[in-house]
Amino acid sequence: MFVDIPLPENTQLILIAIVVFLFIVWLIHRIENRIKSLAQNAVYDKFPFLKKAVDSFEAKLEYLSRRVEAIEDRVFELEKNKTKNI
Repeated sequence: MFVDIPLPENTQLILIAIVVFLFIVWLIHRIENRIKSLAQNAVYDKFPFLKKAVDSFEAKLEYLSRRVEAIEDRVFELEKNKTKNI
């Protein structure tokens, strides 16, 4: 699939620079996520009631989002039936 086509030297340097840049971006992303995770775990270890509160809040948000979707579907059906009757 890939043929050994000799690339000009500046193109090879550009490709190497892009790969190094992408590696650095990936590394920074991993470090940021790891720091967030460590901070979150430290807070949850010190204050376990916060984890319960956050989990409860997320469950309530999920429930409410499902309810909103159901209501939106019902409104869409009612509007569709209304246009059929007119």
